[in-house]
Amino acid sequence: MQDDFNHSAPKSPADAHPWPKLREAMRVKRENIAMLEAARNKDWPALRAHIDAGADPAYEDDAAMQCLIDDLSPETVTLLREIKHPAFPRLDQYALVLCAAKGETALVEDILKDAPAKDMIAQAAFAALRNGHDEAADKLLPLLEPKEYDDRLLIGLLLHRPDAYDAALAARPYPANLMLHFINACAVKDEAAMNHALDKMIDRKKNAPSGAPSPGNGFIGGMDMMDLDGYFPSDEAFSLLCQSGHIAVLDKFLDNFSQFFAMPHLLLHTAAVTGDAEGKVFLHLVEKLKMEEDKLAFIANFAAMQEKRPLLLAIAKAYPAIARQNPEAMLTSAISTGEEQEFFDALDEGHALPDSAADKMRLLERALTKDLPAVADHLIANMDITPQVLADMRSNFSLPVMKKSAQLSGNWRFEDDKIFWRALQDGDAEILSQFENVTDIHAGRPYAVSSAVEKIVARGDDALLGHVLRHTAWNATEEAKEAALRAHRACLSSPGAAQKAAVLIEAADVVPRALDKDDLRAMAGPRFAETLAVLEKQGFTLPADTLDEGLAQALAGESAPMMQALLEKGARLPEEEKDEADFARKMEYRANADILAVLEKWTVREQRRPAPGIEAEIKAAATVDILFGGPDCTALRAAYAGKFAAVIARADGGFDVQKLAQTKDAAGNNILDILGAQGRLDDLLKPALWKNRDAAAFIQGNTPPCYHGQCDFNGLNAALRQIKLQERGAKRFELKRGPRP
Repeated sequence: MQDDFNHSAPKSPADAHPWPKLREAMRVKRENIAMLEAARNKDWPALRAHIDAGADPAYEDDAAMQCLIDDLSPETVTLLREIKHPAFPRLDQYALVLCAAKGETALVEDILKDAPAKDMIAQAAFAALRNGHDEAADKLLPLLEPKEYDDRLLIGLLLHRPDAYDAALAARPYPANLMLHFINACAVKDEAAMNHALDKMIDRKKNAPSGAPSPGNGFIGGMDMMDLDGYFPSDEAFSLLCQSGHIAVLDKFLDNFSQFFAMPHLLLHTAAVTGDAEGKVFLHLVEKLKMEEDKLAFIANFAAMQEKRPLLLAIAKAYPAIARQNPEAMLTSAISTGEEQEFFDALDEGHALPDSAADKMRLLERALTKDLPAVADHLIANMDITPQVLADMRSNFSLPVMKKSAQLSGNWRFEDDKIFWRALQDGDAEILSQFENVTDIHAGRPYAVSSAVEKIVARGDDALLGHVLRHTAWNATEEAKEAALRAHRACLSSPGAAQKAAVLIEAADVVPRALDKDDLRAMAGPRFAETLAVLEKQGFTLPADTLDEGLAQALAGESAPMMQALLEKGARLPEEEKDEADFARKMEYRANADILAVLEKWTVREQRRPAPGIEAEIKAAATVDILFGGPDCTALRAAYAGKFAAVIARADGGFDVQKLAQTKDAAGNNILDILGAQGRLDDLLKPALWKNRDAAAFIQGNTPPCYHGQCDFNGLNAALRQIKLQERGAKRFELKRGPRP
């Protein structure tokens, strides 16, 4: 008998869908998994075999390829050169770069015999230089003419062979991108290379033709300046210069390109953001650019807000007036250390509290967030705690600030009890204790409510969850009703929480309904079937279309138990060509080995497999038991061929029905699964087979619910009763014909 949770399988094997794209995707996925396993075990012949069988070399972010790269040898290099990678059509030549980077000179020489492309040789030479493999580099560089040196290789020469760099530039028929070279030298903080590249830039600037176009003001335009033959400064170069800490190179850079620094305060900001923590580069720039002290205040505030305390202290030491004029910045920085004494030391140094209530509020917020109670108490003692101040504190997003407002005013219930729901998320026991005896908790913020309930469920705190669900006024407002729906969905991630959420059915307008895809997304996980059973008892239903959509949710969540449970309830894998192709693509990324096993099992069982001569084979069997056995036994082949009725007729009730559940094919399907998937489960309902057995208990206990509707157990029981009546009648008749005394 079917219901709203269990949907019947197709009645006719002719309706079975072959799922060509899905089954091919499953095959390739298995090859991918096996390929990666072979790569991790360094079984290179097996890896090659799996790739030849269709495995994708790019699977799992090139994990198998990385295994090859990590174990370079003649065998693995040969593999790399033969593999066809979808994203790297020149992987065969890239093996040269890999070998050069690891200093495998013999392998480099071997690959060079095949005359790889010049750009690959240049890449390999750069890799050898950067990794300190001079022998490999010496094998590669003579194969290139200067005009074949790309900027990458020139950078390698700049960093490791400066004389060769100069010679290459001189022989080059067209200008190199010197700015790019300089930027890369800055990135690795190589002072000698930075100076070398900068000197080349300066020379080119001096020799630039008159009337060259202006790059604009300051650094506006950024890297576009490199288009002008590569000698104009860029913001990236300046930022990397500051990070390098090489002040002498920085001075040379500024001295020679000062005409492009129309907005020096932006340079200071860059130095503050990217320079050294102690502020040496920043202070040097202040002095060099002759910045006025009153224009440094914004940097001081920036350093305070970004918790760059060493920089702020350096500014304060060099320019005491700035510190005196910005006490809030100094106090903010002191609080950011998380040490209360730093704050009081700052007060002792003469940095007074600001007069503005808003400024004090910002300091208080930081002190509470940093959990500095003595600092917070000092600020409160020096503030005028007006109703407006308390209101501002209540409206603050920070939980510690809201909590302090409640402590000061004695009012814990404000703005739909938002402090309660935040405390649930953060686990603040002190706040929660204020609501122990409250029976009408407000729930006017649906998102906050659902987030809090999710956190409780995730922590597994069933007692707290039950208390919250029972003592919230779910029907007080329309927002509360929406919150109830969200809270109920948040409880669907575990069967225990779903059970407790039953209180919402009574206390709110969460009436049992048809579950949708969002519900299934919330339920996704290893205990999906248990949660579904709880909801079924509560009166929720699962429509067929939602059931099918749930398969995509199970795939996205990589949950094989959910996939299995949905299929058992009657979900159908996508059959339309477009939908099947989309599901197959998703499976390539999401399906793990467990999901593959489930999908393979369910797609295989529906396939009709003709077995010519099977009926004659059944009749010729010496005993019924011979028909049952391994994964290719006669009984299984008969079930797949739609001829299992012949097995039953041959047995005439004389075999153990447990064999129907115990006999399985290679995918794990037993005979009951196959008959159910092909709509032939009712072939088993022969009275002779069930005279002394409970057919309903056996079949329903060994098959998914979606197959149960195929069986007319009432008809079978009626036939069995008729047989028993006939047997009793025959026995009475035999007594009447017995011998007389």
